Amino acid sequence: MSNFWTNLLQTVTDKNEVINQSELFSSLPQVIDDAATANPFSEGGNDSKEDDKKKSKEFIITVFDEHKNLVLENDSLYITTVPQMPNFVVVLHYDVEKYKSIYVKTTIRFSKSITNNKGVTYTRKTDASFMGNLSTLAVSSVPGMPGMEQIDFRKGGQLYYFNFDKIVGGNAVIEVFADAKMDKALANFKLKIKGDNPTREEIDRYIDEKHYNDTYYFFKAIARHESPRGQFNTKGGSQDGMPIFGGPDGWGCMQIDTQYEASPDLSHLWNWKKNVDKSFEIIKGKVKQTIELLGEQVKRIKEIFAEHPEDVLPADDVTYYSTIFSHVPTNLHELTSFNEYFQGDNTNKKSFIDAFLIRRYNGGQYYLVKSIGDGKFQWYIDEGKNDYVNKVSEFL
Repeated sequence: MSNFWTNLLQTVTDKNEVINQSELFSSLPQVIDDAATANPFSEGGNDSKEDDKKKSKEFIITVFDEHKNLVLENDSLYITTVPQMPNFVVVLHYDVEKYKSIYVKTTIRFSKSITNNKGVTYTRKTDASFMGNLSTLAVSSVPGMPGMEQIDFRKGGQLYYFNFDKIVGGNAVIEVFADAKMDKALANFKLKIKGDNPTREEIDRYIDEKHYNDTYYFFKAIARHESPRGQFNTKGGSQDGMPIFGGPDGWGCMQIDTQYEASPDLSHLWNWKKNVDKSFEIIKGKVKQTIELLGEQVKRIKEIFAEHPEDVLPADDVTYYSTIFSHVPTNLHELTSFNEYFQGDNTNKKSFIDAFLIRRYNGGQYYLVKSIGDGKFQWYIDEGKNDYVNKVSEFL
C-alpha cells in the first residue's frame, strides 16, 4: 500500500471518524493522480531484487467496487445471494510510452485437501481466470456499475472491467502483463472473493420455484437439516466466506458429496443454487439405487409372500417428531412398483420405502429383511449411526 493510502487511513483512525465513502469518492480522481505523482515511474530492470522493487512502482493499481468504494489490497469482496460475482474495476497508471500493450488478468483460486471414505487423500480445487476489458473511458458503459460516468478517469488512468462468466471464489490476484503470453506479471493486487449466505427464505423460495418439494415432499426437510449454516463459512479465520465443508467430501448448503465422481463439476461450491440443483439430481440417482437395493430385499421374500404373505412380518411403525413411518404403500410414483409388498392405509403415514430413499441421501439402507426361521421373514429397520431419517423428519 502506498504512503498516500497509509496516511489517509491513519488520519481517519486518529480522528476516530467514520468515512462517508460516497463523499470521499468524489475526490478520488485527484487522489489517484496524487498517488501516481507520489510513485513516479522508474526505468525498471530485469535481474536484481532492487530492480523488481523499482518495476513494481511502474504500475499503480487502484480498485473500486460496484458501489464506487475504494478497495484496499487484501480486502474481501462478496459473491451475492443472487448469486452473482462482485463487480469491480481496476484503474491502472503506467508509462503508456514505454508499454504499448498491457494485459490485465484476475485469477481466483481455492483448494482444500480432503480424505475420502477409502482413505485416499486428494485436493478439491477451483481455478478460474478472467481477462480485463479496457474501457473506452465512456465509463458509463461498464456492465453492472451504473453511475461510473460521474467519475472522470481520464486524468492519466486506464480503466479495466471484467465479465465474469462463472461464479467462483477464493484467493484472487489481479496481475498486469506487458505481453500476450502473460508469463511474467509486472505488478499484482491481491483480494479475497468470499460468499454471502442465502437466507432460509431464499433457499425455500428457490426450491418452490423449481418444484423440487412437489416431486420429493422431503426435499425441503433435507435442505433444512443439511444447511443450518448456509452455503459459506461464517466462523472467521482463513475459511471465513469459503464453502462450508463436511467430511469426507460434503460441500455447501446441501452438503454435496462428489467423491465417487471421476471429474466432478465443482460449481456447486460457490453457486448455492447449483448446489440445490445438484442435490435434486443426486436424489433422482438415489431413487435408482433404492430400486436396486430394495429390489434385492424383495427378491428374498417374493415367492413366500406370493403363497403365504402372513409369513413375511412387517416392522412396527416408527414415529419421528410428528411423522409416522409404516409398512404402507408409497406415493412416490417412481417407487410404486414395491407397493404390492407394502399394504395398509397410508392416509396419515409415510412409507418405509420413503424412509429408505431419505437415508440413501446420506448413505446406507433403512429397511431390510431377514430370515427368522421356519420359512418366515422379518422386515427390520436400520437407522444407521447418523440416525438420518429421524434428523430430517424434524423438518417435515
